[in-house]
Amino acid sequence: MKRLTRILALPLLALALLCTGCSARFDASAYVDALLRNIYLDDSTSYMKLVDVTAEEAHDAYIEGLEAESEVLFSFLSFDANYISDETRQRVLDLYEKIYQHSKFEVEDAAKSGKGYTVVVRIYPIDIFEKAADEMSAYVDVFVEKIMNGDYADLSDEEVETSYQDGLLKILESKLSSIGNLDPIEQTVQIKEDTDGLWGMSDEDFQNLDTYIISYSTD
Repeated sequence: MKRLTRILALPLLALALLCTGCSARFDASAYVDALLRNIYLDDSTSYMKLVDVTAEEAHDAYIEGLEAESEVLFSFLSFDANYISDETRQRVLDLYEKIYQHSKFEVEDAAKSGKGYTVVVRIYPIDIFEKAADEMSAYVDVFVEKIMNGDYADLSDEEVETSYQDGLLKILESKLSSIGNLDPIEQTVQIKEDTDGLWGMSDEDFQNLDTYIISYSTD
């Protein structure tokens, strides 16, 4: 199974809670659930109650997540970075906004672990790429054959690349109405208090969750 991990550098996701000195009242499960809802569903209602961010900052974090996921797509589908137009970037952002609305996860009750908490998260990966895999593979095979046959000889490199990108995106867009979720994958994350008394999740633990939100499997 092929998977890609996006590297996030989101300053708005410092994952720090303004909950200094209140470990007895801190709800680690609620924190994890609120974080995931904000990042994948653009629902900041609970997140803003727990984290010192505004609605605008929470939404910006969601947009940054979409942008990071877009870069995963460009790499996964071998889009030439020299020929990714602003229009295509926006098209992919719109695509992922629709895909993310199918995010499905369950957060179990936290368990005390030393000075912190462990939280089990059950993620149901979104299956759009598995649904599109055969059609995309066939499209690429035909596209390459046309190039070898000289069908695109009169086009510029940019025009050829734009055509390639458009074809693959159309296939993905056609699968939006049939998106589903795969069997759940369980991940355990650690929620710890830092030296300033702020609670949060490590970047590594967040990446482990993020890896499974969308399945990039083409098997």
